[in-house]
Amino acid sequence: MFKLAPLPPHHAAAAAQHVYWCPAIAKGCDAIAALLTPIDTLSLQLAELPASAALTRPVLGQYLCLIRTAAARWQMHTRPALAKALAELALAGHTLTLWRASLHTAQQAGGRLADAIPRHLAAADALLGPLATDLAGFLARLARAAGELEADRALLTEQVQADTLHAFLLSQQGPARLAGLAGPDLRLAEPAEQATAQAEADYLHALLPSLARYPALLGEAGQAIAVLQNGVERVAPALAGLGRSRLAGQARSRLDAALPHWQAASATLLRIPGAPRT
Repeated sequence: MFKLAPLPPHHAAAAAQHVYWCPAIAKGCDAIAALLTPIDTLSLQLAELPASAALTRPVLGQYLCLIRTAAARWQMHTRPALAKALAELALAGHTLTLWRASLHTAQQAGGRLADAIPRHLAAADALLGPLATDLAGFLARLARAAGELEADRALLTEQVQADTLHAFLLSQQGPARLAGLAGPDLRLAEPAEQATAQAEADYLHALLPSLARYPALLGEAGQAIAVLQNGVERVAPALAGLGRSRLAGQARSRLDAALPHWQAASATLLRIPGAPRT
């Protein structure tokens, strides 16, 4: 899966050379684009996860409920809000390209375009921040629940193993001798209890790959969103001042150097399934 690595030094130098672009924007966009399809697919599957009526262990039921809630929340809240944020960011890049072109033709629309760029960036920033916070909070809840589930799984495994051993001893030694060896406190699980415990252990084991992968994907998405927001906040002040500047000399060269990066980022965002067209 897509992993976010620290920005190499030459990226930091490039960012200093043109204040109208930040490599973190490309980094965040690429990571989000790579993560959305697997998260969308797993969300659809987990949101439809049936609640097993046969479950007798509350910890397992609570964890599955939390996973279903996370999957449903991704579909109904997180994904649509993220799509809006990415659309605003793509519009910022598209508008920046139009504004730069207007300088060659002295179009009267140049002022309106310059004013629109910071609005799009501010809208994206306002959506990205709460999304990163919301994901971090929900992942913390999932982590706590996962710890409780792991402890319960270990206990369940021990119970199944102990009951299996007790049943074996009973078959080998006979009820009277086993009772004499173990004393009056030994309690063997009934066959129905053993079957239920084993069924729940098997059920959990079958779900483990998806249950483990989903929080990991959400964690990577939260990290990518935070990286993207950081990049947006770095360039927003300079881009907000475009309408008040004459953009001559070095400033114009820096903007021209930034434009291909914005165009590439916009193209990446527009390739995401469900992305609106500019």
